[in-house]
Amino acid sequence: MHMNIGVTAFLVEGREDRYLRHFFRDFAYNPDAVPEEEVERYVIQMRQPGNLRASLNHYGYIPQMAEQTAELTRETLQVPMLAWGGVRSFGSHCIDSAKAISVSAEGGVIEECGHWVFEEKSDFICEQLASFWPRHGESK
Repeated sequence: MHMNIGVTAFLVEGREDRYLRHFFRDFAYNPDAVPEEEVERYVIQMRQPGNLRASLNHYGYIPQMAEQTAELTRETLQVPMLAWGGVRSFGSHCIDSAKAISVSAEGGVIEECGHWVFEEKSDFICEQLASFWPRHGESK
């Protein structure tokens, strides 16, 4: 549905609050991971002129992004990748995809986590990033 931006915008406009709550609650392992005050901020922003359509553009460009990724990964990427997915959302898709295109992929599946890994497991993600960057980033 999301790849058809016009239809999705038609169905969501005026119902942004229900739409966003559905995603933040139903795609989470912990439905309270995104506090109501934050949901309200997202609703206010999505209701601004042009913002709903802009937020849907990501989905509308999925076919183009897939073509670009295929082109960019004809040769295995030489950059390290960190890929985590929540067990209730992407599962192993993130790490499996990273391993398919990079010579160095780390990550896996986060238990008790859904789509919103940064909100649901922020301490874990921060720990992972804190150990990943020193091993793979530039020394300062």
